[in-house]
Formats: sequence, C-alpha cells, structure tokens
Amino acid sequence: MQSLKQEKDKEKSRFREWKNYIEKEATTTDYNYALSIGARLNTNGWSGGLYFLKQKNAGKQILWELHVSEIKHEKEIKQEHTETSFKNLGKGRPYIFGKINNVYSLQLGYGRQQSLLPALLDGNLSVSLRYAAGP
Repeated sequence: MQSLKQEKDKEKSRFREWKNYIEKEATTTDYNYALSIGARLNTNGWSGGLYFLKQKNAGKQILWELHVSEIKHEKEIKQEHTETSFKNLGKGRPYIFGKINNVYSLQLGYGRQQSLLPALLDGNLSVSLRYAAGP
C-alpha cells in the first residue's frame, strides 16, 4: 500500500512541477503584438489568412483574423487544347467544363488565444487554444 501512495505523490509532484513551469513560462511577455500570415492550397481551391494578436496578459492574447478563399466546384474539369487541325487560328486556351462562376469568401473574426503548453522544446513549439467568431 505504501508504494501506491508514493507513486501517487510522485505523480502529483511531477504535475505540480509541470504546472509551475507552464505558469512561469506563460508569464513571459516578450511581445505586445504579433502578426502572422498563412496560405493553403486545397483540393477545391486556395485560401490565405492574416492573424493579428495583441498581448492581453500572461498567456492570453486577443485575436483578429481575416481569411480570403476561392472555392471551386467539384465537377469542374479542365480540358487542355490538344487539337492541331486549325493551326492558323493560333494556340487554343484550356477550357474548364462545368465552370459557371467563381466563389470567393471573406471571413472576419475576433477571438482569444490561450497558451496551454508554452515554450516546449526550447521555445520552438507551443500549444495554444484559439477560438474566434465573426461574420
């Protein structure tokens, strides 16, 4: 029975050490503002985003985000021009079957970011919880 109690105490002390480490690292306020830019290529289009973070207090930031994306319909098929019968008409341009128009979306958001595990692996990796809402 004594060894079970010792194991639990060791786990509690490890947890306390880890909690203290996280609280200590999360209290570093090396910056007041952060700006990040991202881009993605999807199977049905592309998107790009802009994030602006403002340091509120230790480990908590205010977040503003802007995303722009183009969405293609899954039935669009790009047909390359391979016909050489009418060479004097010039080189043909590719044609996309099923394409009627383009869809672009603009998303704005406001939210918060909370650092859960800051400064892991010598400050190269951190885990945060980010939530935002908007039109």
